[in-house]
Amino acid sequence: MECARPSTAGVAVRVRCAMRTISWALLVAAVGACGGDDVPTIETSTEFATQAESAACAALFRCAPSGGDLAMQRAYLGDANRCAGAKVGAALLGWGAVGDLLQAQRAGLVRYDGAAAARCIARIRATCDVQHTLGELCPDVFAGTVAAAGSCFRHEECAGGGWCDRGQATGMSACPGQCAARKRIGETCRVNDECAPQAAGERAECFPDATGRSRCVRVTTGPRAAAGQPCGHIVGSSYSQDIQCEAGVVCVMPSGALAGTCQAPAAAGASCASGACAEGAACASTTTMRCLAVTVRRAAGEACNTAMMQLCDPYARLACRAGACVVLGDGTMGAACSTDVPASVRCNAGLYCAMNRCAARKPDGDACMVDAECQSDACDRGARTCTARTCR
Repeated sequence: MECARPSTAGVAVRVRCAMRTISWALLVAAVGACGGDDVPTIETSTEFATQAESAACAALFRCAPSGGDLAMQRAYLGDANRCAGAKVGAALLGWGAVGDLLQAQRAGLVRYDGAAAARCIARIRATCDVQHTLGELCPDVFAGTVAAAGSCFRHEECAGGGWCDRGQATGMSACPGQCAARKRIGETCRVNDECAPQAAGERAECFPDATGRSRCVRVTTGPRAAAGQPCGHIVGSSYSQDIQCEAGVVCVMPSGALAGTCQAPAAAGASCASGACAEGAACASTTTMRCLAVTVRRAAGEACNTAMMQLCDPYARLACRAGACVVLGDGTMGAACSTDVPASVRCNAGLYCAMNRCAARKPDGDACMVDAECQSDACDRGARTCTARTCR
């Protein structure tokens, strides 16, 4: 029997109650039990992937994280719902290829935990520290089945919370790698990947201690900081903290630094020497070095000027050509497309953009340069050929 309950924090909830028809008294008791200590769960990994995309898009707009072209992507997308429909939130936040985990589950390399998935989505919706891989954000959703020393492509495939050693510490790259046990907090280490977090929702990293020896340290999420306060990746003697800035201020860090200070972003018209413009503006770094208000044109024929931040909506298949927005085909074979960054105009499923035209993805064994060329979404970087799987 299934007992339906309302959704919680945006997580679709379904609760299973095991019941046997033995007697009316036992039936009543079982129904009562179903109403008290139920555990929220997301039934399938496919539904989890859908909710993860939605949660990523919500965080992208709720938290307004900086870095890369995220502010520009928010301007193009307009809102979280359109982002979720385009299924780009997880990729924009650097969560990695979520589809790979579904493939690994089908191959029996990982087991899916629906209760952990529900907890994961709830955690993501309650924090703004979201710019990590999905494996770091929610390490308990997929449990690996590959024993130590077994071949692996991803960390999640390794049993017991292990990691996939692909030569990260030595620089001797190997794919596939071998599963190995992770190190506990305080133990010596070589790379971040081999350090085990203490609890779900936390991370761990390898960092030098006072003696210069690298050890696994705990990484937690600190409270959001106000203007003038430290932000970024704050490293202590035996711990690290990731600190985001409050809404309305951004973390400004010196070049190459891990941490900085929360500062008010530059308004439209002000200098963007720091690289931080207010939401809705962008730095004209190739012309005036000043923040310009971003205007996104959403219809063909409207005037555009990329140097002045008058842009065309790539999610409506628009590109700026000769001062006007034009529609780049319909995404089908042979249609026009664009790999302009950050305003790429994509092709439909099963196709990729090759020399500004949509082309069929290639089968395993064909030559490739990037994952997008392959039907498997996996290009072996060494052999330069499409392969069934590749290391992530």
